[in-house]
Amino acid sequence: MRKHTSIVELFIVFICDYTDIETIEEITKGMVNSHFRKWYKRKVWDSSTESDLRVALKKFFQFLSTEKGITIQTALNALK
Repeated sequence: MRKHTSIVELFIVFICDYTDIETIEEITKGMVNSHFRKWYKRKVWDSSTESDLRVALKKFFQFLSTEKGITIQTALNALK
């Protein structure tokens, strides 16, 4: 669970500091997949796999959808 929390925290840092989006609805498939994975591998030294990244982000976007009513369909589709 801590691993997923750390991944989501770093995803938020990535979105806020390394993209120019202004609202969460602007998150694209590429940001969720390839852009974040490449950034993560360059910036973070840990044993997380691409599968770990996908699962953590999928759970995060599912949480936003079910618990907060914020559905980012492009992100959910990208993480299937």
